[in-house]
Amino acid sequence: MGHATVGWLVGWFRCTTQYYQTIIQPLIVAFCAHRKETSMYYLLTYDVVPEYLEKREQFRESHIELALAAVSRGELRLGGALTEPSLGAALLFEGDSPKVAEDFVTKDPYVSNGLVKRWYINEWSIVLGAGVPAKEIDFG
Repeated sequence: MGHATVGWLVGWFRCTTQYYQTIIQPLIVAFCAHRKETSMYYLLTYDVVPEYLEKREQFRESHIELALAAVSRGELRLGGALTEPSLGAALLFEGDSPKVAEDFVTKDPYVSNGLVKRWYINEWSIVLGAGVPAKEIDFG
């Protein structure tokens, strides 16, 4: 590698580092500022019946209203169907215990009306990305 290439890489690294420190890192910290120290993430996944797409329409509005209420309380962070073909759904909850996801399941019309064959709740320890301030990541 020539000196020009090394110089370019050093310059790129400095710009990238400065960009990260002055713009990206503060955005991550601001995004995560609301997060309580005791909260964890819980991934709720649904296995659905083969006719799920055809059957869900009559329950979809109630399901979406339930999800929006969970979003407004700060419990549901992400949610959506696994597509092509419809394999189920995944919803990411944040709370002090898996109860936030369990409460959702007990009220979800997709579950109570038999569209969901099985559901699972797993604690999800997020290491990278939204929700994890860079200062908490252990690189050692």
